[in-house]
Amino acid sequence: MKELLGLILLSFGLIAPLGIALIGIIVTVIVVRRKQGTRAKWKAGIITVLIFIFIPTWDVILGTAYFHYLCATEGGSKVYKPVELEPEYWNPDGTPRFITTSGGFNSEVLGNRFKISTESRDPIYSWPFRISTTKYFVTDTQANEVLGRYTYFINFGGWFVNNISVHVSGTSCPNERGFFESFLKQVFQRAK
Repeated sequence: MKELLGLILLSFGLIAPLGIALIGIIVTVIVVRRKQGTRAKWKAGIITVLIFIFIPTWDVILGTAYFHYLCATEGGSKVYKPVELEPEYWNPDGTPRFITTSGGFNSEVLGNRFKISTESRDPIYSWPFRISTTKYFVTDTQANEVLGRYTYFINFGGWFVNNISVHVSGTSCPNERGFFESFLKQVFQRAK
């Protein structure tokens, strides 16, 4: 019995769109048959088909537009106050000692003066569009001042895909490799 239930749940992703398409075709045929004249039938058919397309996908269209708006206006690095660090915080080749080989932050090099913190919000953040956000903050603990912020977003698509798919992966922005290391280099600069 459990195997049958598992098969039904896994096949729902294939059955649901076919069921919606079948219902859409039936409703479109009924609507078109009730209209008089070729032009009226075409209009009614097109409007009915568009309604059945947009019912499960409206949030993808609006959510993608909102996602790109968030990326353009809030995504990426915002450095409020760069800090110049003395030569002892830098390697002889000019690379920062406070960034690990994997691109992370080595807090031991800078001591307790600076703190890295994160703030994450799950996809409910922008309901109904399923967009999550993560923000990294660099704070000067002595001055109790935020020096910079890096924000990225992940769009997980619409409700239809999220409810019929077994695995949902998101699209992120800004989509930069080594973004954290780049962000730290913008906040912490070498003293001249």
